[in-house]
Amino acid sequence: MPETPDGTSRSRAVQLNREFNAQVAWTGATKCDTCGRASYACSDNTGNWNGGVQSFADPLPSGWVATEVFVNIAARGYDGGISTVRMNNLALGTFTLPARPLFSCGFCVPQAVKYVAGDQSGLPGYQYGALNTLTLRTEKTNCFATADIRIQAGRPLLTFNPAKVSFGSVAVGASATQKVTLTNEGVAPLVIRSLNVTSASPFGLTPVTLPFTLKPRSSLDVNVTFSPKVDRADSGMLTVVSSDPDLPQLRISLEGTGGAAKLQLSPTSLDFDDVRVGTSKNLPLQLKNVGNQPLTIPAVLTQPPFSVTGLPAGGVVLQPGSGLPLTVTFTATAGDANQPLYIQSQGSTTPLAEVALHGTGIEPAIFVAATAMDFGVHTAGIDSVHQTLTVNNMGQADLIITAFDVAAPFSVEAGLPLIIKAREQVDLTVAFAPVAGRVTKDLILRSNDVNHPAFKVSLSGTGVEVPALQVTASDGGTALAFGAREVNSVSTPQTLTLKNVGAGTLVVEPIQAPTGFAVTPTARLSLAPGATTQVQVTFEPAHTAQFTQELTLSADGPGGSTRAVPLSGQGVEGKLTATPAALSFSRTEVGSSSKAVQVTLVNAGTDSISISTIAVAGPFSVVLPELPKVLTPRDAFTMEVTFSPLEDGPVAGALRVFSNTPSSPTVVKLEGDGLQAIARMASDVLEFGGQRLGTVSTPREFTLFNTGSEALNVTAVNVTGPFLISGLNVGTSVPVLGNRTFQVSYKPTEATAENGVLEVQSNAPRAAQVTLRGTGTTASIEASVTTLAFGPQFLGTNPQRVVELRNTGTSPITLTGLDPVDGFSVSGLPRPHQLEAGTSHAFSVAFEPPRSGEYAGSLALRHDASATPLMIAVQGTGVQQALTVTPGAIAFGNQRVNATSQALPLELVNTGNVPVTVQVTSSDAAFQVDTRAVTEAIPAGGRASVSVTFHPTSTGTVRGEVRVVPSGGGLAPTVVPVEGIGESVTVEGSGCSVGGAGGAGLLAMWLLAMGMLRRGRRLR
Repeated sequence: MPETPDGTSRSRAVQLNREFNAQVAWTGATKCDTCGRASYACSDNTGNWNGGVQSFADPLPSGWVATEVFVNIAARGYDGGISTVRMNNLALGTFTLPARPLFSCGFCVPQAVKYVAGDQSGLPGYQYGALNTLTLRTEKTNCFATADIRIQAGRPLLTFNPAKVSFGSVAVGASATQKVTLTNEGVAPLVIRSLNVTSASPFGLTPVTLPFTLKPRSSLDVNVTFSPKVDRADSGMLTVVSSDPDLPQLRISLEGTGGAAKLQLSPTSLDFDDVRVGTSKNLPLQLKNVGNQPLTIPAVLTQPPFSVTGLPAGGVVLQPGSGLPLTVTFTATAGDANQPLYIQSQGSTTPLAEVALHGTGIEPAIFVAATAMDFGVHTAGIDSVHQTLTVNNMGQADLIITAFDVAAPFSVEAGLPLIIKAREQVDLTVAFAPVAGRVTKDLILRSNDVNHPAFKVSLSGTGVEVPALQVTASDGGTALAFGAREVNSVSTPQTLTLKNVGAGTLVVEPIQAPTGFAVTPTARLSLAPGATTQVQVTFEPAHTAQFTQELTLSADGPGGSTRAVPLSGQGVEGKLTATPAALSFSRTEVGSSSKAVQVTLVNAGTDSISISTIAVAGPFSVVLPELPKVLTPRDAFTMEVTFSPLEDGPVAGALRVFSNTPSSPTVVKLEGDGLQAIARMASDVLEFGGQRLGTVSTPREFTLFNTGSEALNVTAVNVTGPFLISGLNVGTSVPVLGNRTFQVSYKPTEATAENGVLEVQSNAPRAAQVTLRGTGTTASIEASVTTLAFGPQFLGTNPQRVVELRNTGTSPITLTGLDPVDGFSVSGLPRPHQLEAGTSHAFSVAFEPPRSGEYAGSLALRHDASATPLMIAVQGTGVQQALTVTPGAIAFGNQRVNATSQALPLELVNTGNVPVTVQVTSSDAAFQVDTRAVTEAIPAGGRASVSVTFHPTSTGTVRGEVRVVPSGGGLAPTVVPVEGIGESVTVEGSGCSVGGAGGAGLLAMWLLAMGMLRRGRRLR
């Protein structure tokens, strides 16, 4: 696309494929006027002579490439046979002529041959812009007149982008680079012959190797650099010379201005401070050109949430001293925003200037930790119950609560609107006015938080009707009557059942028994909804009188109230008394008995008393009199009571004497304290896990506790199984509530699970036992191979073999070290490395011979199991190829065209220590190599001789090379230059040579004449 005055490019409408024609006419010794052709070139039937050789001028315009050739030959057959058509030694094709009688003219028969080039580079060997040779080779005697040649050709088409390169302003001493893309839009290769820019200008090119061939539909990027030395505007030209027929010379204008970017910004940064989310804020930005050159600003760039306005579409050119006002807008989003604003410069990817932009988007953010409030259960109809709801503003802007959407029996005690400052909180009072039953409502907090404009808090509460405490006596009534009871005696208890029939937990306050009565328990009671409990009431008159009282039960909680239970009883003078009324025994060891303590029963009345039964409750015994026993007034008898504790700790009992008195039975309270040592182990089972056979585990600490009230004395320590005990012996004493630590070890005897029992006997009533458990494990390691034989390996190679280690035991094995062997290396095997039981680990062994020769040894892998180290034998041989080729070059001298020279030898000697396989090739068909001597490998120290011959097909010097390429071993190919000169054949007496001007035709006529003479002789 050639350049137009305005710097843009215009398209070129060109034909990419065309057909061109050429024609040749053979001249020869035979003429036949009746054949419609003026002359023929005929050949004999020797088959050795090119039946016709004719040159024709290249009909293609410059830049066009031949892609297909079609040859139509006017021919007449005599003996028939196959004829071969060649162009510049390239075989185009063959055709067969039908045989005709000798010297029968007849008509010429058109014969067609077509050849298509293998790729877009064109016909091999075609001479563009020069003479080309069309050759016919025949098997029989035939004649030829003219040949019409049609050549299909394609052309390259150079396009480029951009049509003009403008660098804008570039600082003096700096450089800017832009790219010019050259593209071949044609169907034939495009050759770029030269690339240059205007000399003595500040423009330069990145070097490109020339000539450069562009395949069809491919591109070349040319980097043009502008490096100004002074402050001024410069221009230049990029010139491209190519093989494009219509555009052999392309010129692309270059321009740029030298001078530092001199842009003044006011201000140099913009801070928008706090802006509410969803709103915008504008700030001005002033640009001014304070330099002496025009300043092109194509764009001003930034990213959301910032934007800029004020730059005209397509950019602006600021003249020296002029300015440009811009407006920068921050459209706030939540949080801090930091973005750069870039002032772009013409022709450069580096920004001309940068302005830092900052702004913070603020918004309110409601946060309520409690999303649900349960007011619990309360008595219906009482005053409202209050709870606090804390509302936080986690944002940076004021949170405005505009409404509380809530329904009765709930309410919020706060005025509206409610403003909460940023990062502050407000406590709201939420009220619940209890009504009967459970109520659930939602409290909706409506605010200006755009993310949570309606925040929901679930409210619930339960109201209970009064009363919720139900009190029932054992007879179903609501009063307790105890009747007559002797003074200072205790009646049989009567039971009151308390039940919470409400929906909330009731708390019964501590019970205060009225005078003459006792209550158990007296402590505060808690009753869940539907729960019951019992209270025991006894009558204990201190004097003779009628006792009429009320037992008050006060319940707090939902439905709580005060209930009164009437109590009544008559205190009368007693007749049978016990002295003392209670017996306390000294501390007594379990299994023994205390000293006897006496208690005396006295008939203090005026009538006789009959004692029928005496009963003892608890670990106490009494020496009984003969029953029944009658006591007359003022009579008495004494009994002895003994304490025999059965367990450790305090114990209580009672001595009851049953008689015919109204207050029967007479009760004597009994109490004592048992002493006993109690042995207890820290746990029931001690696990040791796996332990390798032949080893002893690390001692495990274990503890024997005495939780009794007497010192624990060890009398025997028994252990079964393969376990060892230390630190605990017979005679060891453990104080009250003390402990003794000892050690237990495990020494396995079999590779299986093993159990044992440790039993400690003492003065405690029961022996302390612990079950001991462990598992005997084995350690065994093996390798997947015991020997690695690498065999011969070339120097510089490093073949690798994989070895797998397997832990065939039942315990882990630690790999600790590896002893290396010269020439061998190991990878993938860290040390130390633990190999778990039943697992495997693979690593690699590489053979890297540093020199030729034998290498052998054993890799010793050390580990913590038995049979260490594990040995892996390694063996290999380092080998090296070496080959000498003589001579270094071959010159054949002059050799007749189409004849084969005498063979010259190429000697190959293997000077290495391994056989070498080679491939010998020739770069030119004129030089032939006989490779039969190298079909097999050349043994170490052996040699082979390869014959090379020269067979020229045209006159002149022929150069090529013979390549000796070894396979494997890292040897480089050996290149032997070869050269020969093809010379023409001289026909004696003619004065012409076949290879020279006119010689071909003369030789052809001579051979034709000789053939006709032989034919004539045969006819006669």
